[in-house]
Amino acid sequence: MTPFTYLCQYRLRKSIELLKGNELSITEIAVNTGFSTVSYYIEKFKEYTGYPPHVYRKKFLGVKNN
Repeated sequence: MTPFTYLCQYRLRKSIELLKGNELSITEIAVNTGFSTVSYYIEKFKEYTGYPPHVYRKKFLGVKNN
């Protein structure tokens, strides 16, 4: 695993922790975990989990969107 891949996966794991709450938007989570753009974050999140962040939040974490 390259350092870049490790860092990206670390950021994605941290973003999953932030998704557990309903306080932050997907945009805020992307920024807070160091992704340069929301679209890149969503792309990498979907590669990592198989789902976009909003679906993962609802389906696996039981958090409803406002």
